[in-house]
Amino acid sequence: MFLVKDKSVDRESRILKFVENDPALAIIMATIHFEWTIQRAIISLSILPNKEVRRNLKMVYGIKKYKDCWKELISDVLFLPKLPTIVKEWNAVIKAFELRNQLVHGKTSCSIRFATPRVKSLIDAARLIRIFCENQSINLDSKLTSKKSRITKEPYHNRTFAIGGISCSADNSTFLENGIFE
Repeated sequence: MFLVKDKSVDRESRILKFVENDPALAIIMATIHFEWTIQRAIISLSILPNKEVRRNLKMVYGIKKYKDCWKELISDVLFLPKLPTIVKEWNAVIKAFELRNQLVHGKTSCSIRFATPRVKSLIDAARLIRIFCENQSINLDSKLTSKKSRITKEPYHNRTFAIGGISCSADNSTFLENGIFE
């Protein structure tokens, strides 16, 4: 359906074309796109090595687990906003995931009229996550950078990392020194 080299905007355009002819497939494709986006965001934003984050993501499925994973690896560690804060229409994304689950398990079908707002909510959510990452100097459409060069081999509380061009320490002292949390 998609290739790794495809740009997000190209994927989104292709998904929207499917709504008219195959709304169920459009929902499934939009969900795949959202999951691809959120996984890349978690890998890119986390201070853990990519390999470790990917291992954690293998156990993540469903919208609630993505939200919990984001909280655990991003919000709680980096003091960045939680997913429902970034994705303003979080409840619409939950409903879109519920429809996707019903479709893939053969429990329902959907019309163009029913599918369109759900497809758009998933695409909008992926865009908001992408914009959030761009504001952190991360391009989700480019090759992921290895964090081995960004993280020291010291114990967690002594680790340093860079996000948004600011070098930070895991104990939050850099944030406090720069007046970010005052």
